[in-house]
Amino acid sequence: MDQDVPSRAQGSAYRLYPGLRLLAALRLAFDPRKLVLAALGLILLHLGWWGLDLALPASPAVTPAVLDLAQPAASTQGTLWPREGVSALTSRLAQPVRLLTTPLGALLDPASGWGTMGHALLALIWLMIVWGICGGALARLAVVQLAATPPCGLVASLRFALRSAGPLIGAPLCPLLALGVCALTGVAFGLLYWLPAVGPALAGAGLILPLLAGLVMALLVAGLVAGWPLLHAAMAAGAEDALDALSRTFSYLNQRLGLFLAGLVLAWLAGIAGFLVVELLAEGVIALTQWSVSLSAPGALTAELFVEGDSPTHPIAAATHRFWLSAVRLLAAGWTFSFFWTAAAGLYLWLRHEVDGTPWTDVDLPGVSPAAGSDRAGPS
Repeated sequence: MDQDVPSRAQGSAYRLYPGLRLLAALRLAFDPRKLVLAALGLILLHLGWWGLDLALPASPAVTPAVLDLAQPAASTQGTLWPREGVSALTSRLAQPVRLLTTPLGALLDPASGWGTMGHALLALIWLMIVWGICGGALARLAVVQLAATPPCGLVASLRFALRSAGPLIGAPLCPLLALGVCALTGVAFGLLYWLPAVGPALAGAGLILPLLAGLVMALLVAGLVAGWPLLHAAMAAGAEDALDALSRTFSYLNQRLGLFLAGLVLAWLAGIAGFLVVELLAEGVIALTQWSVSLSAPGALTAELFVEGDSPTHPIAAATHRFWLSAVRLLAAGWTFSFFWTAAAGLYLWLRHEVDGTPWTDVDLPGVSPAAGSDRAGPS
């Protein structure tokens, strides 16, 4: 039996307690294909933002450090168990959202100059491009697994993402475009402030109009942040185009906001547990490798190369050790992004089922036949 297809008893449990499907994302996020896609996305995003930082060095804070999770935390170096608090783990688990909100906040900050806002806008566009492809492929794999349809390979998921690149990239950019249109109201009123004496008074009298536009913009920003990964899941589950994905996602969020928030809490609890396992596994692999090697190698040298990753007397050895240790930590960092899009796919299918009554197994994709019946209701 395919490992993604549950037993009849498990299918019944999923029908009684749909939220259990989000817990399945914990296991599905360890899929090596997803880890590779997530690591690829992190590398591409880092390279693009690094290039922007070089071209626009006056506003480096616009783009947060992408590969922070791929670096060893000071509290875990040379240990088997991460000693970070829950707040630190939550912050690291929220890395995918922070990559979106940091440049978005810089773009919408009234204190930002035109150069900073341009940097932020370019960073957001590159973010949407990279995770439109990699996130779309991750969502494609997750939807197929959660719906228990025939398996999907890494190459097939990438083909789907490239074939649907337009809507996968365009759907998150549409709220930004709408935000710019709404901002024109404020731009028009801003010109009044240049008029001597009477200008600010006129602007104040009609301030209700930009305030109403501000309300629309606030809803657009909230919808973008909340619905960003759901838009990719909508496309992966069969939305026809970017507008269809936007319509479905925002409609589900509006009609089932409480369920969405409950799903976030459940996903957060599962994610914290999974992140602890990933941290333990990654640092355990490195620590135990160092231990086994040090049984015959000079202990001081292995400590220098494995823990600090730098050795002025052995630069080539330091570089090669740093490469492989970073690769292990990069895959561990990729788990966060794998879980992010897998949980988002499960949450989208749950919202869709609650609002439209669409079975979880109904995935309308070219080359993928929807699963028949309701017994195959989700992953094991």
